[in-house]
Amino acid sequence: KETVRDCSLRYLYIGPLNKWDRFSEGVSKFYNSGELQKALDRCKIIGVDLDDRIRHKWKAFATLEHTKIGAEIGLHGRFMATATTKVQAVIKTLLDPAYGADSKREALPVLPNKFACGDAKIVNIEVRRSMETEPDIVFTMPDTGEGKKVPLIGEVKSCSTYNISDHHKDFTSQRSQSIRNLLGQIARDMRERGIRFGFITTYKETLYLKISKQPQNGEYALYYSNIIKHTDAVAQGSKSGALTSISVRLAILYLLHRVSEKDTSTWSFKPEKIDT
Repeated sequence: KETVRDCSLRYLYIGPLNKWDRFSEGVSKFYNSGELQKALDRCKIIGVDLDDRIRHKWKAFATLEHTKIGAEIGLHGRFMATATTKVQAVIKTLLDPAYGADSKREALPVLPNKFACGDAKIVNIEVRRSMETEPDIVFTMPDTGEGKKVPLIGEVKSCSTYNISDHHKDFTSQRSQSIRNLLGQIARDMRERGIRFGFITTYKETLYLKISKQPQNGEYALYYSNIIKHTDAVAQGSKSGALTSISVRLAILYLLHRVSEKDTSTWSFKPEKIDT
């Protein structure tokens, strides 16, 4: 009675939809790279990390939310504060010479040196007349200037009105409140802008997305990851070293790594190549 109860999902994705089977493998390979591990180890004394490690000492400090949210507009801000802003801090720390970074001595995995994260209005480009249903979260590279591009976007829906896990097993339904209904807006925004990577989150649950060609026929499809919960932390298997759990922040860092490649075709495509 004290919060939003209706989930407003205006759009429906009706195109090919596939599981992003190698998402976890890609994140694990990125995280376990010797260069990144050396950099994280170099910065471990600093209070910046991909997990809320401080919660192991003060359990209510960083993990639990204490802010009461009544609508998506408030949830959007909280997700940025606890996820994207923290990832920005990690990247800035890893690349900062003041904390031991030296490009000649240490070859880090590709990460964006200058980028910004905010709402759609930080970009002066409107795809349609009204900004009413523009992406909730956009990343720009570089952070300022006329040449900045948007290589990654995110959409926020309220966890009080939609549980992704309740619909995650049926990706064929086109009914109201289905997964395809949930993905409609973010899929449209990615396609219109030629953006290959994105994510949709309810804060409690997040799906990571990519648009890529299907190997069997060369047609473009939307691919989705497993659900990553806001409480998931980075964890490795005892023998193989492969990740058994991925955090929301690590997944965002991985996507930022993917969209930092100089070859723009790895993270963008021409929208007109996809039939509507």
